[in-house]
Amino acid sequence: MIRWYDYVLAVIAADFMVGFFISGASATVWWQPLLYGLAVGMVWQAWSKDYCAYRLRKEVERGE
Repeated sequence: MIRWYDYVLAVIAADFMVGFFISGASATVWWQPLLYGLAVGMVWQAWSKDYCAYRLRKEVERGE
């Protein structure tokens, strides 16, 4: 079951990803897009691998 705070965290994660992407797209130094792209990838991995797995474990524990 999706909780209300899942929506809040999804919006925050998406905001970080869009912000990093825009910063990387408008960067002036060659290494900045790589750095911002890495940051976007890290936020995505944290969301999909860590948080989603954590929420799944919690829901299984509750038995819902």
